[in-house]
Amino acid sequence: MQIILPEGSWLNRTELFSVNGIPFWSQTEMDPIPVTDQDQYIQLTQEQARRVDLLAFDSYGDPVLYWAILHANEIDLPNQLVEGMVIRIPNLETIRTWLEQVS
Repeated sequence: MQIILPEGSWLNRTELFSVNGIPFWSQTEMDPIPVTDQDQYIQLTQEQARRVDLLAFDSYGDPVLYWAILHANEIDLPNQLVEGMVIRIPNLETIRTWLEQVS
C-alpha cells in the first residue's frame, strides 16, 4: 500500500509501521516548546481537565491548539490531564516561532 500525503501536511511528521500486519501511526519526536516568561501556569479545574480544547480556545482563541498545551507539558493524550494538575500554557507567539523552526 502506498500513501501519498500533500506537501506540508502534518501527517508528514508521522511514520506508518505495522505490528503483525496491523498498521499504526507513530508521531515523530518533536523538540519541546521553549519555556518563556510569557507562559502561564494554571491549576486545572475539572472542566479544563476534561476539555483541553476549551482551555485552548480560552487561551488562544482556537480549540485546535490543544495539542500545543499537551506537548508543552509532555502529555500524550488529553485524558492524562486531571483536576488539580498544574500545567504550563505556552505563549501563542512562542508557539508560532517554534512552529516556524520545526517546519
